[in-house]
Amino acid sequence: MISSISEEFFENMDNKPDIKSLDEFELHVTGANGLTSPYSGYIEAKVKLPNSNMVLLTVPLLVIKHTEYNKEVPAIVGMIIIRE
Repeated sequence: MISSISEEFFENMDNKPDIKSLDEFELHVTGANGLTSPYSGYIEAKVKLPNSNMVLLTVPLLVIKHTEYNKEVPAIVGMIIIRE
């Protein structure tokens, strides 16, 4: 499971990091429904989960193009963050 944010969430960030290309990875992202999830690229973000003793992590976040779903769920935290 990857961590992702919507393009709208990204556009509303202060101090936006550069969106990096995933072309070299030949990544194909599909949702639980089996449909392809289009993306713009990824950013590297510093993340800390609320109410945790976790240190600040720099993690890749996939920037997902606008969908009806990400209006309601603008960010998804994947296993890279949860396992830490």
